[in-house]
Amino acid sequence: MNIINWKDSLRKEVQPCQSKIRFDLSYVPISHFAKQYFCEQQLDYEYSVGKETSEKEIEGTFIHEEVFSAEEVDLEQIIDSIANSRFYACTFPLYFEINEILFCGTPDGIIYSKGKPIFLIEFKTTSGNPYALYKNQTIQAEAYAFALENMGFDCNNLCIVIISIDKLTAL
Repeated sequence: MNIINWKDSLRKEVQPCQSKIRFDLSYVPISHFAKQYFCEQQLDYEYSVGKETSEKEIEGTFIHEEVFSAEEVDLEQIIDSIANSRFYACTFPLYFEINEILFCGTPDGIIYSKGKPIFLIEFKTTSGNPYALYKNQTIQAEAYAFALENMGFDCNNLCIVIISIDKLTAL
């Protein structure tokens, strides 16, 4: 069994997929992988025809930026803070590979305690029912947790938190 060190995983230069993926993607975004549970045809259409950003998506992006605004720091500072802080919150791109296909994505937030992730946070804005948890939301968060573990993090005590709020209330 090959033991992976999470510090080395963060420092690793991730290589794009060697095999061909539809639409000439160099990796599969984790959020799009999860979106297939919602509507695979819609995802296919976005890649083949293009996608216009809706007003709802613009509002959701604005709310995400407001809630999760953070200062940018260098990688070594992140590694040091994760390893040595009692509690440290940050986010960075996560990745894993299956059959030479690279999956990448960035969760909204991860809280670490003494080098171990304890909370993975996904923030969802909706104009529908904020109390409903959808399969694609769960799959996306679980894929981020899978990526963390595959990058060498000890995820034995990891809690996945999906926070859903009404866009109108948030605005």
